[in-house]
Amino acid sequence: MVVKESDSRGQETVSTISTNEDQPKKESAPTELVGADEAATTRPGEFVYLKDRMLYSVVQGRRPQLISRDVTSFFVRRGVIVYAKRPSYSSTTEIVMYQPSTGETRVVQETEEEVADMTTFVIIDPTEESMDKEDDMDKGDDMVKEEDTDKEDETDREDNMDREDAMDKEDSSTMPQYRYIVTGNGEVVRVDKSGNRETISVPRGGSLPVVDPTDDTLYYVLVGRNIMKVQPSIDGRQGLVMRGGRQINAIKIHPKTRRLYYSDQGRGVVGYVNLDTLESTIIYEGLSNPIIVSVDPKAMVVKESDSRGQETVSTISTNEDQPRKESAPTELVGADEAATTRPGEFVYLKDRMLYSVVQGRRPQLISRDVTSFFVRRGVIVYAKRPSYSSTTEIVMYQPSTGETRVVQETEEEVADMTTFVITDPTEDSMDKEDDMDKEDDMDKGDDTDREDDMDREDDMDKEDSSTMPQYRYIVTGNGEVVRVDKSGNRETISVPMGGSLPVVDPTDDTLYYVLVGRNIMKVQPSIDGRQGLVMRGGRQINAIKIHPKTRRLYYSDQGRGVVGYVNLDTLESTIIYEGLSNPTIVSVDPKAMVVKESDSRGQETVSTISTNEDQPRKESAPTELVGADEAATTRPGVFIYLKDGMLYSVIQGRRPQLISRDVTSFVVRRGVIVYAKRPSYSSTTEIVMYQPSTGETRVVQETVEDVVDMTTFVITDSTDDFMDKEDDMEKEDDM
Repeated sequence: MVVKESDSRGQETVSTISTNEDQPKKESAPTELVGADEAATTRPGEFVYLKDRMLYSVVQGRRPQLISRDVTSFFVRRGVIVYAKRPSYSSTTEIVMYQPSTGETRVVQETEEEVADMTTFVIIDPTEESMDKEDDMDKGDDMVKEEDTDKEDETDREDNMDREDAMDKEDSSTMPQYRYIVTGNGEVVRVDKSGNRETISVPRGGSLPVVDPTDDTLYYVLVGRNIMKVQPSIDGRQGLVMRGGRQINAIKIHPKTRRLYYSDQGRGVVGYVNLDTLESTIIYEGLSNPIIVSVDPKAMVVKESDSRGQETVSTISTNEDQPRKESAPTELVGADEAATTRPGEFVYLKDRMLYSVVQGRRPQLISRDVTSFFVRRGVIVYAKRPSYSSTTEIVMYQPSTGETRVVQETEEEVADMTTFVITDPTEDSMDKEDDMDKEDDMDKGDDTDREDDMDREDDMDKEDSSTMPQYRYIVTGNGEVVRVDKSGNRETISVPMGGSLPVVDPTDDTLYYVLVGRNIMKVQPSIDGRQGLVMRGGRQINAIKIHPKTRRLYYSDQGRGVVGYVNLDTLESTIIYEGLSNPTIVSVDPKAMVVKESDSRGQETVSTISTNEDQPRKESAPTELVGADEAATTRPGVFIYLKDGMLYSVIQGRRPQLISRDVTSFVVRRGVIVYAKRPSYSSTTEIVMYQPSTGETRVVQETVEDVVDMTTFVITDSTDDFMDKEDDMEKEDDM
């Protein structure tokens, strides 16, 4: 019998006392039974109890498991739990049999009575065979000496197992009957096998629902303290996963590792629960209001905030034996989701815009209208749903090649890609990233990487942080300089008095400008904005252009009538061509620059001058290039120029051909024309590649920036395969 006792102060304790008066025995029972309305034992150390119409099972020393709600009474017969269930909205009481060893339930009777005491209720359908399943263990408890000696008992066990198998096929109350979907606004939709959808609510006080795609179990947080689960069965059986939280504010499931990760703001910790064993483990402590943004098998991205609300982002390894915390780019602050692709490389989702960013560099836009994403084996898989569409595309993006592929379409609004089941995993797409992924998984390699990373951090600590890159510069269409910090805050700044013609080197974000027409200066993207002299001695420098690949800054000096360049690594200056009449560099590529000249009457001519100072060569260019904002050569005698937002191609002696309108800048790379297109009605700039030999165009990137100089713009998707079509002709030019 289960007995409650209370002392003079009203303190209650619970114990079990054997019903054998010849050998009375009293043993303590779990404290959860204190305050229970009913309680019983199923086996030694295993208990069932009813509290507030909730029926639980508990093993001594372990957390309770919820069996059912709306229970009015129960008893245990031959190891089987029989309970009366009457929901508040129902006028009928169901008599249910629950078999602990298999988790099987069966409604054996219905009655209009309100059953307050199951021990005195007469069951018309006793279903003895259901109870026989527990008999062998029951007999074993009663007859220890004769255990496993009776052949008839062995036969009975086989019969019982046969019955269990048959019942498993027949009874579907605990079998998966539904699947759950969590929508973008946090609602839970239950879908049955016929596809019928029903919006349901998690219990009062429940929040943060997520679904495990491996078994369709729904998990949620109850009043910020406990993590609960709901099985996808007819009865929607619930259970406790973890208790003892203070303010659990995020849960994330990683199906492959069978871990449910959580962040507890109240305790300042992040950890996980093993969904197979329900054992919980703390990974990292001492955090300031942490919240998990995303999780992959190796690391989680965690946001923290101090008492002033200042946010920081870091990555924390998921290996509790070697927990490691590292800072992440500030761009991830405010992100809805974030993940790592490789050490120092991140992907994040903010305002439905998916970006990639390398530590210390500017972010690159991957796609718009993205609702969620995850990273699997180095491949980014995201859900894209434009506002005008009723369909969500599941897209795979391969960072190493820039390749994208739509692998699936669904009408669902995918709010969490980590729990979305992809029917077409296209393993071959992911295999391209596997070699690098395997290297990441090698323990020895990881150890070496950790040591290297710490060495790098030590070296960086020794350096003055004031000279480390903290900003990036953008030159707008009207020549203003905008300084952007790591949090994305933008500030328009001025170059020093007398400064003009600002340009930015995209390889290191250094800003260059001309001072009073005589000297070329640079400003580092550091906190102190340290400046330095690049070249002095000019008379009237009127144009500077950077070619990042060759690490050259080209200039034209109208006062001296020369064009030349400065090597940005050595700061050595070289004159390429002299004797020019008021020259102005229009554009530069690795082989030639387009230069405008004007005589004393203001008459302009345009020519190309080779960038090889050992064999300088000047050739006339079409008169159409006169007045052009930008111009370049694609092949000898073939020119591209930009005038009044219109991009043209022209062959010497022939009429120009329009390529595109609304163009702000362009560059020629390996025979391919890459231009920035931004219509006046749009807030987005498209980066477009145009292949002259085939006329093919491709939008390779989108950005919210106003791109005024394509020579310094970093293209994340170089689409080398697109450019290779021009390579044969390019090689002929090089011979």
